Amino acid sequence: MDNEARIFASESLIQHSGPSLDTSELDIRDTDANDALHETQVAPPAAQRTIDSVPTELWAEIFAHYMPPYPQCPPLFGPSSPTILAQVCRRWRAVAHSLPMLWQAMELFRSKHHPKLQLKMARAWLAMSGTRPLSVLMHALAEDDDGGAIPTPFLALDAILRHRTRLEYAMLHLADEYEGKYRGRRFKDLMPVLRQLDLRCASNSDPLHTILAQYTAPKLQTAFLRLDHLHSGNFAAPILTHCPRLPWAQLTTLFLASFPFKLVFRILDQTTALEHCRLRVTEDPRSPPPHTISLPRLKSLIVDDCPRIETLLDMLRAPVLKRFCYRRYCAGRERLVAALREVGCTLEWVHLRPAQYPRDEMTEEMWALRGAFSDVPNIVFARDGKAPLGKEVWGSDDWDLLEANRSRTTDTFADDEETVVFPAYDSDSDSARE
Repeated sequence: MDNEARIFASESLIQHSGPSLDTSELDIRDTDANDALHETQVAPPAAQRTIDSVPTELWAEIFAHYMPPYPQCPPLFGPSSPTILAQVCRRWRAVAHSLPMLWQAMELFRSKHHPKLQLKMARAWLAMSGTRPLSVLMHALAEDDDGGAIPTPFLALDAILRHRTRLEYAMLHLADEYEGKYRGRRFKDLMPVLRQLDLRCASNSDPLHTILAQYTAPKLQTAFLRLDHLHSGNFAAPILTHCPRLPWAQLTTLFLASFPFKLVFRILDQTTALEHCRLRVTEDPRSPPPHTISLPRLKSLIVDDCPRIETLLDMLRAPVLKRFCYRRYCAGRERLVAALREVGCTLEWVHLRPAQYPRDEMTEEMWALRGAFSDVPNIVFARDGKAPLGKEVWGSDDWDLLEANRSRTTDTFADDEETVVFPAYDSDSDSARE
């Protein structure tokens, strides 16, 4: 039996638990943690008395430091999960179950094993979280190994939406295998604490415009909408009808992935408070935009892909834009420089990743770019595709919330031989270049 399967070996425990979750018999993923648990369970009475003498307030502080900081979502089982705390002894279990803050953030379906059991765990966590705000990360689940009448992802979504008034951070990756079945499952009425929304659809299925049909979110400031593998034209009509129901005017951070150009234009035309924007445009604009768009607060712009970057930049007026990143750069620096000047800003950072650029010409192009952007203090030319998405430069904690819980390192450049960071421009730099 593999580690993932062992984690879910005690389904009967959850079936009879109710809101107070008895996790004392569940397996632990980490071998060292399992050994430590065994040592604790066989501890002498004196050790148990010591544990019992520690005030609940102190245990609460210790447990809070063990958990990843909210709104990061711990796994249902294993290290960094409150489940493991409730396995050590009766005292720890009682303390853990009495602290709603331990159960207010959760990650569902990262493992595809036993989705029904994960759903039961999630329901228990939602109950034990009391009235605390919620952070929920739900990965796509394409298969339901229990073959229920209602697919497990829908039941999980139902459980989450029943607590929509407490939902503060929602990151939902919805599989397209259930196309046409999301109707009736939606954000609705008042969602008073919702701050960040990340919805990702695997293709041109309907959940995005269905879920966003009817709701009010006065605190929503960050939205990530991804239409992965979307082909232009298939999804245009529903988006045109329903996406404007988002509170675009109050958003400060926005990521639109695989959106047609005309929808990007219509959306950006409403985002007057936008400070940080990331775009992945899927189609070549058939005609110039009807007018320019003013984004008076925009500070950072990241373009993953756009068939005509000049057309996109020509329509923008962003006087305080400081940071620009383009991940599909190819020959045409004069047009790019001219388009950026039309934006009407004074840039501090320009980050470019070449797309299919001949390697033997890359060095020459890098120096040409340094000259073309002579008034920009920081030029980054990343040949390996990394992007400087750190908060200290780009103003956003994480541009991919669905991957926020995975172990990874922060993008850096100083020691990366595939990345060139240029110093401030010097007209006499030809000698240094040689």
